[in-house]
Amino acid sequence: MSEGAVVILGEIMLRLSPPGAKRIVQAENFDLVYGGVEANVAVSLSCSVYVPRLPENRDAVGQSLRPAQVIYDRETSAMAEATPEDFD
Repeated sequence: MSEGAVVILGEIMLRLSPPGAKRIVQAENFDLVYGGVEANVAVSLSCSVYVPRLPENRDAVGQSLRPAQVIYDRETSAMAEATPEDFD
């Protein structure tokens, strides 16, 4: 990392959408869209390093007749529960 670089710790909002009506565990590839305040700031800074922490979540579903599962609770999110030992 270069001197003067900005390191942003935060959570990235990431939607993984399996093609068709497959569940995440059935998919071989995904369409993905990411965003969130921390990610937007990191992208806006040309000399930034963004360090996300992703939750364990293999049961989320994609499209079709199944309801989508949205996880947006920062109180118990991966970053809220992170400790300094989680990062190298």
